[in-house]
Amino acid sequence: MSNEMLWKNTTQVVLSSSGASMATNTGPTTGGTLETSQHLNYPSLDFTLNAVFSSSHAAGGYVALYARPLDIDSTSDADAPGASYLSKLVGIFLVPGNSATSGATHVILCEDVPSSPLGPVEFFVDNKTNSPIAAGWTLKCTPKTYVPGA
Repeated sequence: MSNEMLWKNTTQVVLSSSGASMATNTGPTTGGTLETSQHLNYPSLDFTLNAVFSSSHAAGGYVALYARPLDIDSTSDADAPGASYLSKLVGIFLVPGNSATSGATHVILCEDVPSSPLGPVEFFVDNKTNSPIAAGWTLKCTPKTYVPGA
């Protein structure tokens, strides 16, 4: 169909390939940095989180995704999020409930997160599921943009 806009993806970026275990409700954990060259001219990002939850958890839990712009005003970075400063919330991974006592694996999406026009961005994840996440979790990002249809 002519005059329509289509999504175009570029190469998926692995931000964290083997994250350390993550307690629940303790504050954000770094998830890796997306460099400017990896998202240049792609204004939107889709994230996937692959995590093994160590215990059962109720529906309604989530993992928050925060962004920290880097190299603002040439070399200055925004403040890193922490337990008392959560900075820029850019998305939520909604985690389905699981009644298993351990080993529940979830691959969950967080779509249409805006990328930073300023430069590289460091991402942080914050486990709010009331179930620890086992070591080995991964965070990946796929930059995307709209292009005219043929």
